[in-house]
Amino acid sequence: MTTNGTLAPAALGALVLLAGALTGQARAQSPHTLNTLQRDSAAVSPPATIADVAWLAGGWRGTGLGGDAAETWMEPSGAAMAGVFRAVRDGQVVFYEMMAMVEHEGSIELRLKHFNADLTGWEDKDEMVTFRLIRIDPDAIYFGSLTFRRQGHDGLQVFVAVRQRDGLLEELAFDFTRVH
Repeated sequence: MTTNGTLAPAALGALVLLAGALTGQARAQSPHTLNTLQRDSAAVSPPATIADVAWLAGGWRGTGLGGDAAETWMEPSGAAMAGVFRAVRDGQVVFYEMMAMVEHEGSIELRLKHFNADLTGWEDKDEMVTFRLIRIDPDAIYFGSLTFRRQGHDGLQVFVAVRQRDGLLEELAFDFTRVH
C-alpha cells in the first residue's frame, strides 16, 4: 500500500492474482472478509444458470482500488455472459479484465484474464483465473473470494478477498452505479 492507503500498481497486481489463487483453499468466512466466502476445495457448486445472474447485465461505474472503476456485462447468450472491467487511477488505466460467466457442470463459474494498460496479459496464454460458485441468492452471487451484490435496481457492490503479505485475508470493495 502507498502512504495514502491506495494500492501501488505492483501490489495491486499481486493482490488480484492472489485472490484468484484463493478460490480452492480456505473454508467459510474469515473475520476480515465479511462479504465474501471462501471455498472448500471439496465443495460442490449449487445448481444455477446464466438466467439466474442476468440482472448483472449492463454498464456499471464507480470506485475501488483508490480510483475509478467501470464494469460492463453483456446480456446472456449461449449459456454465458461476457464482461470487461477497467481500473483507472490518477487519470491512467491501471489494468483491465476480460471476464466470462459461464454455465459449467450444472452451475456457473466466472473465468477472467487480467491485462496491463498496454494490453499485455498477466496470465499465460492458455491460463485464466476461475471462481467457482458457492452460493446464489436473488440479489447476490457468491463465488470463492468474490461477491457481486445488487443494491436495488441501480446499485452494485463487488467484494474481492485477497491475501496480504502477513497472511491475513482482506476485502477490497467496489461500489458501482448502473449507467445503462
